[in-house]
Amino acid sequence: MKTIKNILSVLLLIATFFWVISIENKKPIYDNTVVTDIDNGIQDIDGFLNLRNNYYKEIKVREKGGNNKGQRITEYLAVTNLDNEAQIKRTGSGYPWCAAFVASMLENSHMGGPRSAWSPTMATYNVIYSSKNPFHTFPVKPNNLVFGLYYKKLGRIGHTGFIDEIHEDYVITIEGNTGPDGERDGDGVHRKKRPKRSMYKISEYKLKS
Repeated sequence: MKTIKNILSVLLLIATFFWVISIENKKPIYDNTVVTDIDNGIQDIDGFLNLRNNYYKEIKVREKGGNNKGQRITEYLAVTNLDNEAQIKRTGSGYPWCAAFVASMLENSHMGGPRSAWSPTMATYNVIYSSKNPFHTFPVKPNNLVFGLYYKKLGRIGHTGFIDEIHEDYVITIEGNTGPDGERDGDGVHRKKRPKRSMYKISEYKLKS
């Protein structure tokens, strides 16, 4: 009887071990979503926490008064030396601003690199991952990463934003000029879930030296 009990105990321990392993494997590859405040004593060596704090504050920003319009939108574009108010007067709508949002957040976070409203420029600076390069592996940590989405109709990268979390099959992003459906000409700054396979290129930005 003791032998049977011992065997059952061992089997229970083995089952518990594999159950814990299975749960661990379902967790995100890298998940530091709790760490959002640089004032909590955690060292922000590469500037990511500061960058994350900055773009988190923008998530509820929405266009006001029409397509690509609004004070905050105009402020993003000003970082790239574009006069959105003048553009609105000329054409009735403002400039597309997904890349300007990225540029503005990088500027506020003292990151190096370009300050452009052209999405291919922002997403092809210091590229660390390209879906077309068989030697590239997908990044593990989301630190200071800017993605680019490729649009066949445009024949180029047509949308960009920040990678905020990296999971097994998808990423969580923070993007400007998008909407609930992930469109490239939306109504504001949104937090989105996108499949990893949609990431065409990923660039890594670093603090200014």
